[in-house]
Amino acid sequence: MLYDLTYDNLNLLDPDEPIVRVGINTPGELEKHAGIWVSKAGARYFPSGFHYDSKTNIHWEWGAVLSGEFVFSYKGTLARVTPGMSYIMAPDITLTSKSIGNPLLVWVEITGALASEAAIKFGGSYGEVVLSHYNSNQVNNVLNIASLLHEHPYGYELLVHSNLWFFLANSILPKYNFSRKLSDEIQRTVDFIESRNVVENHTLPMLAAHSGLPLETFRKRFSAEIGESPIKYLLKYKIKKAKELLSDRNMNIQRIALATGFQDQYYFSRMFKKLEGLSPTEFRKRFFPELSDGSTR
Repeated sequence: MLYDLTYDNLNLLDPDEPIVRVGINTPGELEKHAGIWVSKAGARYFPSGFHYDSKTNIHWEWGAVLSGEFVFSYKGTLARVTPGMSYIMAPDITLTSKSIGNPLLVWVEITGALASEAAIKFGGSYGEVVLSHYNSNQVNNVLNIASLLHEHPYGYELLVHSNLWFFLANSILPKYNFSRKLSDEIQRTVDFIESRNVVENHTLPMLAAHSGLPLETFRKRFSAEIGESPIKYLLKYKIKKAKELLSDRNMNIQRIALATGFQDQYYFSRMFKKLEGLSPTEFRKRFFPELSDGSTR
């Protein structure tokens, strides 16, 4: 039976009890076979001024700040996570964080061969901390996982795993089904990008001209309606096509880079890894192991 620790009943989370629910998971065979599992989940209050140094983080971490505030410092920048906001922290990232106002944090760490692909699908980026806004379903799923692991560290693999999949389903939104909500100008641009040969490299002025909008108006409208810049959308579309080409035995990495409009194989590999969390070669080994021989590199 799950504990009634839900987004709608946060009064049950007592600030006088710093650690409310924290649990560590030892994955079972089912979780390992699925390729993704929870390694840790928790809900707790942090005292104001609490400092955290991350130097050995090996998991993808999603966290939601329900009250108070966290400030992350990494790569010379500051990222403030305030109530209503969430973050996705990539593995192997070095940062420091400071708590302000006795914040309440709900978080989950996920790992496994498919963790990177899942995290990137719901907004993560390798080597970065990405800020967003959470929804109540995400928080409820993580609270359920934390409760299960806290009270039942072994023997509840199916319940923990099912809540993980519910969390992923509530986090990975259908970002690319725009047909009913895009303006005519932006829909026309999306259709243009996806109907052209992927080898073509369209500049921002070219896309704006096709939309019929002034350059700056187009840039702002596209970002507002799609959720990302036109150039990033174009890049993601190219990487999507590259993933399809990686299933072709006759295409090595250099040919795939050229076929998707990248003249520099190393730049292609860097952009691929930034978006997918794996290099093209690693992606092919994982998803098309039968092709991973010398002829496909």
